[in-house]
Amino acid sequence: IEANTSTIRQIAPLIEELENMTPDERSRFEMPMTLRVIHLRSIERIYGDHGSEVLEFMDRAPATALPIILPRLRQKDEEWRRARRDMNRIWREVYEKNYHKSLDHRSFYFKQVDKKRLAPKSLVAEIKTHPMEQGVEPG
Repeated sequence: IEANTSTIRQIAPLIEELENMTPDERSRFEMPMTLRVIHLRSIERIYGDHGSEVLEFMDRAPATALPIILPRLRQKDEEWRRARRDMNRIWREVYEKNYHKSLDHRSFYFKQVDKKRLAPKSLVAEIKTHPMEQGVEPG
């Protein structure tokens, strides 16, 4: 989302610049080197399998491609922000449900030890050793 927003911030001034140009200047317009790899990847990601074609078209005819790319970037930005907002609600509920369980992270080990100590074999062994500790002989 942040890479997409950064790309929008880089392309918007270029489009404003293009709108103020004459048709002849637009035809000679070349892409400045303001777009970095992260911006190009975000454009490529939005167009999926056709991303490389869009980037190639943007290099060949930026005056035509940029006004088409910017609305698509804004549309995807809004769509992803909405999805993140919806997922944040779900994640918050999951976090709230699991919070108290996370505090009890050692309960599994306590249960395991209790199970071993309460097994008949260990109880019999403890009964046999207990009288010997007091100095009394069994039986």
